Amino acid sequence: MKRLAGIAAALLLLLAGCGQGAESSPQMATTGVPAATAGLVYSEKSGAVGSGAARLLGEQLSMNTGNAILLESRSSQSALEELRAGTVQLALVTSQELAAENHDLSLFTGPFLWKDYLNFSTTANSDDLREMVEVLLGPTLPVKVMGAFYGGSEDLLFRKEFLNDGDPSQFTVGIEASSSVGAALSSAGFVITAMDPVQIEEAFVAGELDAMEGSWDDGARLAPEMGEDITLFLLPTHHRVDGVWLLADQAWWNSLSQDLQVQIQDSVAAALEISDEAVLTRLEKEAHQGSEAGVVELSDRYRDLEDQWELYLEANYVNQQNRRILEFCLAMRNS
Repeated sequence: MKRLAGIAAALLLLLAGCGQGAESSPQMATTGVPAATAGLVYSEKSGAVGSGAARLLGEQLSMNTGNAILLESRSSQSALEELRAGTVQLALVTSQELAAENHDLSLFTGPFLWKDYLNFSTTANSDDLREMVEVLLGPTLPVKVMGAFYGGSEDLLFRKEFLNDGDPSQFTVGIEASSSVGAALSSAGFVITAMDPVQIEEAFVAGELDAMEGSWDDGARLAPEMGEDITLFLLPTHHRVDGVWLLADQAWWNSLSQDLQVQIQDSVAAALEISDEAVLTRLEKEAHQGSEAGVVELSDRYRDLEDQWELYLEANYVNQQNRRILEFCLAMRNS
């Protein structure tokens, strides 16, 4: 009997030790499966949108996978290069960076392609468009396009009112040297001067420019300390809506189980939905503030720039794949 009692006591100690080991292991997910770590870098150019998207993705992945996959995120000056080298599995990059990787994708950085925020969100996150981007990036960067977060829009800020009968030749507009809206504005009769962003701000505040490229929600560019010294009119052109695109390394994605792929896709969809709701709330608030500040409606003459830009696109994007993208985007835009 003593021998049996000793064996029973030893078994109890062994079982207790196993239980303690399972509780103390930080690498075990709630499902009992060791957690996998995925690395994500967000481009420094993506700013607060990139860091916010990374945070949302981390939260949703942890929740939807039961901690089966943990996200480690950080900013990077060369997000695409890190993804290409395989040092990370996911990257958040801007439309401008996609265009630098493949010139055909410069289509996404042009004015008037996306009619507004909702149009961008719907079109950029459609299966067809994501597949097109994957095809264009494939030869140099095999990726799976997971989705696109709204990255903000650039507007034209006017010091003086421009109505339907306004003379565009009396308006000097400061734009960034790389701006794709310059040709369209010039052809409409506006006087264009290209500067770097700091010079644009300084010239606008000093009264040397009648209008400038800027952002309604970026207080630093509106020089708020000037107060009543500036009568500011905002024309919400949405001429260059930018996106922050989530890319996954294709080899890594293919290595995942089907269940985990579904969980990740659900996590991305949830993060996009939360982001969309926040953007809509902010835009509604800005629209209200804008109406109180004196927002001017776009003139018919200025609206014609959209048609001019579409003609430019049709004339210059003859590549079959790119034309497919163009036709798809314009169809979605006009639907």
